[in-house]
Amino acid sequence: MAEAKEILAYSQCDIPLSERIEYAKGHNPSLLEFLADDENEYVRYLVARNNAINPKTLEKLSYDKEVAVRRAVAGNSHTPQGTLDRLSKDD
Repeated sequence: MAEAKEILAYSQCDIPLSERIEYAKGHNPSLLEFLADDENEYVRYLVARNNAINPKTLEKLSYDKEVAVRRAVAGNSHTPQGTLDRLSKDD
């Protein structure tokens, strides 16, 4: 797999889905932030579950259109309390 700097230079469509899934399971906060905008719901779900993600990215993902992604944010132990409070009112 490529180094983080190389990956960030690509658009998401240039990186095969299988690699994006593996990166979403990794521990590089810059890559996780990049992948939080991925077109694929499963990649965003994995990012939201990842404990290496920073709270700002979790906050961003808490507004995701997909319920599964928002639920993953709610289940992440690093999600800020304010975000959890808002998600508790999510439909």
